[in-house]
Amino acid sequence: MNELALNSAIRYGFLGLRFRVQQPLRHVSKGLQTYTPLTLIQTSRVLHSKPHHPEHGATKDEPDLSNKFKTVMRNVPHPLAVIASSPGQDQSSMPDQTPEAMLVSSFNSVTASPNPYISFNVKMPSSTMAAIQSSRRFTASVINSSHTADVFAQVKKKDKIAWGEFLQADGKLRPGHGGVAWMKCEYTGDTSVGDHRIIIGKVLEAEVYPDKDHEEAAMVRWHGLYVNAGRGDAV
Repeated sequence: MNELALNSAIRYGFLGLRFRVQQPLRHVSKGLQTYTPLTLIQTSRVLHSKPHHPEHGATKDEPDLSNKFKTVMRNVPHPLAVIASSPGQDQSSMPDQTPEAMLVSSFNSVTASPNPYISFNVKMPSSTMAAIQSSRRFTASVINSSHTADVFAQVKKKDKIAWGEFLQADGKLRPGHGGVAWMKCEYTGDTSVGDHRIIIGKVLEAEVYPDKDHEEAAMVRWHGLYVNAGRGDAV
């Protein structure tokens, strides 16, 4: 397979944040080539996809497009973000409230003008999605901590207790808890695709967390790992 174009910088224009690889990345093909991996941060958790079950009527000899698609997409770095929202309540008047929150690996900028918009995907059902629909507001935080990613990847109610240690009532991450930048967004709509929904948000505010800078490397999901893209030289 030809050398992937990940040699060039992976950039996201908002806030000057950049997702970049430090060194060229080549695909491994029958031992003929090797690759230099992205700079990895220490992580305690590997994300695993649920086993795919062929559709009714498919045989084991037929190509499994779903699994092939997943294999291809594992080669593509996906930006991570924590999405948080409080259901239909005035967050400023409830300092002790803990919002609903989730980790997404589909955070994306849609457009910067005339108004900035972002998008992300969520698998249904989702308590965070219900909160977003109720309040019409949410906060998106780009992160650079595998521990933070682990905490918000949990979906069981008993695991949500730790969220209060990480989140403020307004949905932003507390200082020193892995946030790179945050955006306050207005929920403007969604569209259903299979068992997921694509959420669109209009950006109302956008800032880098006080203890970070505009060049801070954010985190992506790549080959089932949490990966810090580092600061490679632009090509």
